[in-house]
Amino acid sequence: MPDKVGNPVATCPRKMAPMKESKPKEVRHSVNFNIVDDKGAPLANIVIKVLLPDGSYEEKTSNAQGKIEIKNIKPGNCKIESDWKKLKVDDIVLIQ
Repeated sequence: MPDKVGNPVATCPRKMAPMKESKPKEVRHSVNFNIVDDKGAPLANIVIKVLLPDGSYEEKTSNAQGKIEIKNIKPGNCKIESDWKKLKVDDIVLIQ
């Protein structure tokens, strides 16, 4: 029968670091808009203002293809506003 090895914790000179609790990664989203006229042609330089779930506003302008993207949004309600000529946007969008 082999000899007793002893207490491995007592004989190990290195101490193990305590495990850190990992927080769940916060979910973030992005929203894409296509701003087009009544014929479907893209509209450039249209400004929209979005009230984000954290209470901050983000103002974005559509590019030459009529596209707008807002990234890194927390889940919740967003309110979209714009006052461009006939374009009247005042909607609430739920981001999940």
